[in-house]
Amino acid sequence: MATRRFHEGCFATRVKDSSLEIFTITDSSLEISTASGSSLEIFTITDSSLEIFTISDTSLEILTLKILTAEGSSLEISTPMITHLTLSDIKALRQISITTFTETFAKHNTEADMQDYVSNSLSEATLKREMEKEGSRFYAFVEEGTWCGYLKVNCTDSFELERIYVLQAHQGKGIGKLLMDFAIQEAKNAGFEKLWLGVWEHNHKAIAFYESLGFIPFGEHDFLLGSDLQRDVLMEKNCL
Repeated sequence: MATRRFHEGCFATRVKDSSLEIFTITDSSLEISTASGSSLEIFTITDSSLEIFTISDTSLEILTLKILTAEGSSLEISTPMITHLTLSDIKALRQISITTFTETFAKHNTEADMQDYVSNSLSEATLKREMEKEGSRFYAFVEEGTWCGYLKVNCTDSFELERIYVLQAHQGKGIGKLLMDFAIQEAKNAGFEKLWLGVWEHNHKAIAFYESLGFIPFGEHDFLLGSDLQRDVLMEKNCL
């Protein structure tokens, strides 16, 4: 085994078999990046924490170990990740689907229309059919065992981001951007140049978010919420 000593400001690379390793050292941190096949791992070590980022075809995982110096010996572990959902996640998926939809739209629609949509479009049976449909996939952003948000994509002759929601309690943390970046990467991995979505014309907060990421309108379609026929703006983004 060979040992090599690195000094401040050092940068080194190593190619071994089918992987590439990059070592970067500054006055306060060591970063090791490893690329192999379709995955990327980044290790960042500072004087108080270790962060591990793992990106693969189906997930983004972030592991953060922070040393809490106030007590001198305690350790805080945070493991947020974007994970592919399966049929075993149906109950949790239904719960976050209902909660986020209600938080977003209840104040703009009648109770009867909301209940009709939740009972029919967000039932376990409906979500199960959607999950089993070819080309449809659900993902959740999970942090320390808590679901913070989720998305649904449909990969057919185009790549659609059908749903992207973050619980109000977890908004403002950049989770929506992480979910969107993940969806865009999924579209790229599937060979698509564009990703598209539909957003309610009166959901100005969401429209502003999409526009900030480079989405532009290209059409519209109808969306039936209970007995209320609504208009969705169709927006698309170049993934290249």
